[in-house]
Amino acid sequence: TELVGIVVEPDQPIYRTGDVCKVRVHVRLGNTQKLNPETIKLTRRMPDGREAAITLKADPASSDPGNPFEQSFIGQFSAGVKPGTAMLTANVSLSAGTRVVEHPVAIMAK
Repeated sequence: TELVGIVVEPDQPIYRTGDVCKVRVHVRLGNTQKLNPETIKLTRRMPDGREAAITLKADPASSDPGNPFEQSFIGQFSAGVKPGTAMLTANVSLSAGTRVVEHPVAIMAK
């Protein structure tokens, strides 16, 4: 299966400490095969260095209805208690290879 593209998209550009945050991952394959959400390993590394996995579930309503090759997934994470820059990292491994995409997220103090 060819991985054409992947986008990591938080629901806000900036979060405040203590917020519960949502993140969507949009994947475009070279075919219409359904991707198991567990194929995408999404993690967040907080400003204090802690890292944790983010569980994803299918979110078909967020996909482009005119693009049968796109699939979307959603997950939640905590902004934590320390301000700074967090990093969301998606790692997708398919038979055609592995792709890693990172997206920084700003965390401000309340």
